[in-house]
Amino acid sequence: MKRLTLFSIMIAALIGTTQAHAASDGNALLKERCASCHHLTGPAAQTAEEAWKRQAPGLFYAGVKYKGDWLETWLTKPTRLRPMGYHYFKYIKTSPKGDLIDRDSLLNHPALTAAESKKATAALLKLTASPVELTQDEFNGKPISISFGEMVFGKFNGCIGCHPIEPGYGGLSGPERL
Repeated sequence: MKRLTLFSIMIAALIGTTQAHAASDGNALLKERCASCHHLTGPAAQTAEEAWKRQAPGLFYAGVKYKGDWLETWLTKPTRLRPMGYHYFKYIKTSPKGDLIDRDSLLNHPALTAAESKKATAALLKLTASPVELTQDEFNGKPISISFGEMVFGKFNGCIGCHPIEPGYGGLSGPERL
């Protein structure tokens, strides 16, 4: 019985060491391959100018945003989550029919190998900063108007970039309801 316990402890330690190594390798991978577009440390952009300079969504809270199995799969075969791109207004062209998405200007996310994806996912899931810092004093619990709520969801916080609000309208990566 003692051998089995000792064996179990050794296996658990090996798994823990392997996961820590994957996260460590993943951190290097994130810095090398992801940091040029994604913000890996908080806080979120504080000004419109800071937000405008970003090429892709921040990942400093990826560990509270994504599920590991989904993220690992997505990184090996990325599909567009924001049909109109990040900062969609950068990818609009005018036409006689009105503004249209300039699909030729949209950037494709690079795919990672399965091994890279595993390492990057391990590192990303350790990034658990809060995307929004609210103090107890800032939250008063009072209701807001529906139209203001829609503005917050759609424009101010950009939630609609990931979350659909009805079929065919909104992003694809987040659940329909928060």
